[in-house]
Amino acid sequence: MSAADIERLAEAFEALERGEDEAALARIAPDFELRDHVILEDTSDGTGPEVMEANIGRLREAFDRVSYEILETIDLDERILVRVLASAHTDRDGGLDTELEVGQLWTIRDGLARRLEIFPSWDEARRAVGLEPGP
Repeated sequence: MSAADIERLAEAFEALERGEDEAALARIAPDFELRDHVILEDTSDGTGPEVMEANIGRLREAFDRVSYEILETIDLDERILVRVLASAHTDRDGGLDTELEVGQLWTIRDGLARRLEIFPSWDEARRAVGLEPGP
């Protein structure tokens, strides 16, 4: 993984934060794959940028504000493991604030995201790539 790839990934997160979805989605390959291990009933597994767009859309539909903060990255050659703090807020039904720290495993080639796996915790993500012993 090059420093430029890590920087492009950070820029994509920043674009999402500003609501510039098209700028973020421009960094997704046509054969992009998403595997979400957090939302078990999620049906967005599949291929293409539209899968990522649907994932983002569902979160924005459920919450008034969603933000992502990169807390840590680990370079794994063609993959990058990212610890992300996802925060969400809604004013509906008396308001709700929630935060979830997740692990994301991105595969990036030729400057484009090819695959994303989302894990419900940083430890689970580290285990999935062999950086932590199993339970």
